[in-house]
Amino acid sequence: MAEPQDIELAYIGAAMTIPEVLEVTSLRPDQFESVPCWTLFESMVERHERGLGVSQATMSELFPRYDREIWSSTDSMSDVVAWEFHEQGIKLRAMRRAVRAAALRLQQVADAPEADMDTIVDVVQATTATTLAADERKATSMLTDAREVLAEMRKAVKVYPSPWRTLNDTIAGFAPGRMTVIGARPGVGKSAVATQIAFELASHGPVIVATMEMDKGEVYSRIVSQQAGIYYGGMTGQLPEFLAAREDTWLREKLRDIRVIDSGTQTVQSIRAAVRATARKQPVAGVVVDYIHLLTTPQRIENETQRINEITRSLKQLAMDLRVPVIALSQLNRGGDTGMPTLKDLRGSGGIEQDADAVIFLYRDEDTADHQLMVHVAKNRQGPNFVNFPLEWQGEFVRAVDPN
Repeated sequence: MAEPQDIELAYIGAAMTIPEVLEVTSLRPDQFESVPCWTLFESMVERHERGLGVSQATMSELFPRYDREIWSSTDSMSDVVAWEFHEQGIKLRAMRRAVRAAALRLQQVADAPEADMDTIVDVVQATTATTLAADERKATSMLTDAREVLAEMRKAVKVYPSPWRTLNDTIAGFAPGRMTVIGARPGVGKSAVATQIAFELASHGPVIVATMEMDKGEVYSRIVSQQAGIYYGGMTGQLPEFLAAREDTWLREKLRDIRVIDSGTQTVQSIRAAVRATARKQPVAGVVVDYIHLLTTPQRIENETQRINEITRSLKQLAMDLRVPVIALSQLNRGGDTGMPTLKDLRGSGGIEQDADAVIFLYRDEDTADHQLMVHVAKNRQGPNFVNFPLEWQGEFVRAVDPN
């Protein structure tokens, strides 16, 4: 039987001489430690998928620098025919290398003085998940799996609608893995719109609302006012008897699972930890962040643009890694207080524009009626861009609704 350092070469010999090997192999090129074996196996898999030959003579012609490895790979046929055993050995060695690399990463974060508990927990969870999943990744060809992949994608895609038909007609809704940014100037209504979105998403499962603008009581008051039709100005005082009865009925019959984190200091890592904790019991339907510029980073970043870039990239990674829709609110630059905003008006616009799947602006201008809230879809990876339409603004209930 081959020594540990020879099993990769013996497997390469088997792949060149036994047709069945490349038909059923579950190895990836990056699981080979030897550079010649990695290179040869990658080429053989690609050629096999194209129906081209992978004999020793062919590979020797293609890779003359590896001539010695190619011809010596079949010196011991007893080792070559044991290719299934060697395949498991190569996987085991690759996993051990991955574990050692993961241990080094964990040691580094454990020793970092700026890493808080949430950061350490998140890195441990992410590193463990990545390491355990390493054995499952395999490059495949569209030639062989296009129909299956597309069918699985369509079966798995869930698009959760927004509360507004007019917006759904443009962006379809909020999908797992996507980040939508909503930008507006102060006082226009972006936080109110965010609570409406949170409530709508919560019809599909728990929603995490990370707010550094409002406390939990204010979030709850807005949701009750919006959904039960109770005058928002009276929510902080004693309600008249008929409104108290309406609120009681609504709380008894209409509540949804919205989980508010109202700490003044939050990071993307702490939000990720909350999503993970919830997702262990049931899928999370969405994450709402109010707002991007109030989030902090584990490490101090002096440059504001770089800080925002780090935050938006981490939010997008959260959406993709945990398969949740992320809706993040954004401030606008101070320049220009009226008119329709554009992407350059986003504070830290480079990172936000790059990472967001959709960017939606809310605004009012001198031509906007008091009861209107204008919506401008400035970026949309799933549909048309530069779409404008009005919503009806009902200030007494701090909510926006479709016209008519």
